[in-house]
Amino acid sequence: AVSTPRGSSFEDARMTLEEVEAALSKGTVIFSAIGAHVPKLARATLACTDASALPNALNMYVTAAGKRTSAPPHTDRQDVIVAQTQGRKHWRVYSPPDPTLRPQADALM
Repeated sequence: AVSTPRGSSFEDARMTLEEVEAALSKGTVIFSAIGAHVPKLARATLACTDASALPNALNMYVTAAGKRTSAPPHTDRQDVIVAQTQGRKHWRVYSPPDPTLRPQADALM
């Protein structure tokens, strides 16, 4: 399972170490826009913005060691660059679905 955001502000969503550890026992914990909260990560986010001349956000996904699956297969609605910093994972990357096969379907759902 993937963590579910709570609250309507960054302050509401803040997790304690104990909450993070408990959530990790269930699956992946997502820290959305973490570059807005951790200065060293903010620098990386701003560098990507400067290099691409496009808005960027840095999300961090943490999965406990030994978890076989961190998230179900899905399609992201935005371009994604992955930087895995620890452990190992088998990544499967697919081409976007062919929109002509189901013209009424949202290809990103």
